[in-house]
Amino acid sequence: MNFDDFLGKHRKSEPRVVLIMRIFTLIIISTCLIAYSIFLIKEVISEIPAIKTSEVTVDTLAIPDIVFAFGYPFQVHCYFIWTINGLFSRNETYSCTQYLNIPKYFEGQYIGYFSLNDQSEYFHYSKLEIDKERLDYLLFLIVVDDPNFNASMVSVSVPPPYTVIFDSENDPIKLSDDTIDLSLFVNYSHASSFEKDLLYSSIFVFPDKMLSTISFLKYTKRNIIPSWINNVGFFNYKETTYLKTKLDRFYIGEIKPQYYSMMIIKPSSFISHIETEQRSNTYLGIFGVIGGAWGLVVGFYAFLFGESLIHPWGFIQKNCCRIKPKTQSKLRESLSILPLTDSSILDEKDKVEEVSVEEFNRMKEKLKSLEILLREYVIDVKFLQSVENGNIREA
Repeated sequence: MNFDDFLGKHRKSEPRVVLIMRIFTLIIISTCLIAYSIFLIKEVISEIPAIKTSEVTVDTLAIPDIVFAFGYPFQVHCYFIWTINGLFSRNETYSCTQYLNIPKYFEGQYIGYFSLNDQSEYFHYSKLEIDKERLDYLLFLIVVDDPNFNASMVSVSVPPPYTVIFDSENDPIKLSDDTIDLSLFVNYSHASSFEKDLLYSSIFVFPDKMLSTISFLKYTKRNIIPSWINNVGFFNYKETTYLKTKLDRFYIGEIKPQYYSMMIIKPSSFISHIETEQRSNTYLGIFGVIGGAWGLVVGFYAFLFGESLIHPWGFIQKNCCRIKPKTQSKLRESLSILPLTDSSILDEKDKVEEVSVEEFNRMKEKLKSLEILLREYVIDVKFLQSVENGNIREA
């Protein structure tokens, strides 16, 4: 149904009150559709994406980057622990100390750093497989072997030792050339609120004479990049990887060094969690919703006022107590003879040699009434008028 069919021109055979009701109904419908469209557009602009979480099982996981910090000079030793079927597979100790940056004094504390960098493809955590050797976990020893140091100094005159774990694919203090900028670690004001929350949740103190086991889960956050094209329905994502960690501690007893702490880093599982932002409202979706609303409006309007071709009279004209008599009276006034209801039609087999003036005038009135009915309710005469006025291009 075209928009012109809604209102069209006023029918001479229809009471003016019907035209007024058509106009009033169209104003209400148009206002509602415009208001609904504005509401939907605002919903698209202000929508906060929902998070859909999915899980993927992986065979390997990258070893994270680790920062060690202490307010007193300390040493860090690192070891790869390999196992077969849960048992140690190598008698000799496989050191990973070469991937450690020796702790250096920086703005009031000594900071060390562990990262595999370009060796990550050779060293990574692997799933447990029968009779197959795998890298099970990393073991770190944090030692202060200075006789002048006393563990009671910690938290009184010396800041406590702590470690921070970052995903190697998204390390905020690692530069593009794999070098480390400790100023980014000490001054974290540049970080986003998400990165700050992640940092605070990944800080662990390693107490004296304790074994700290830190297990982690790998997460990938897929955020929709803000852009007008996202409102349309075409999404571009920015992926950020991070780790969620869990800490367990055990007492290991008295050991000779003045300060001695052990730390194990290992994955909790080989399930990678993917958090994807999703939007339910887009401009493309609005078109579908408005299209459905338009179809509902057309059906409702046709129910009230009828369709202009096959069913030109609707509920208003046929059932409304005040409109029905006016519609019938107007039809009788406009059409001297109601077409299609007069049974006084000659049989086509009858031969007519002469027609009386009265019969001729009646046939003329009937033809006129039929033409009015067709013009106002059935046929769009605009094209015929253009033909009559000669507004057609010649081939």
